[in-house]
Amino acid sequence: MESLLFPLESNLETLEIYLRTLLCELLNPRACPVLYCMLIHHLSHALFRESSPIKAKVLEEANAGGGSGGVADAKQAGTTTKWKLEKLIRSVEKSSNEQLRRHLHEYSHYDSSCTYRLALISTHV
Repeated sequence: MESLLFPLESNLETLEIYLRTLLCELLNPRACPVLYCMLIHHLSHALFRESSPIKAKVLEEANAGGGSGGVADAKQAGTTTKWKLEKLIRSVEKSSNEQLRRHLHEYSHYDSSCTYRLALISTHV
């Protein structure tokens, strides 16, 4: 399981596919709890954690300079990444699937004894 969860996914296009799969309800969490957990794990870390590798990338690109295009290109790349990240977050927030929103916001860690293998923050408070 560890190899499915780490390293954390940082490719926005891959994360978008993960989210579309969940939003379109193409994946039945009861039938495929391990895959469901993997998607929730990567999306939750990328979209809703302060330690998100994507959020770090946005900051890095926004603060970067130099290179052939200089500061303007670096800021444009950071703006594009930030826009894509915000678009994914908005997609989650607009979803009518309350369970999915809750799982993405409250995911804590993988736990084989929990429903769908998801340990949620609310269950550990």
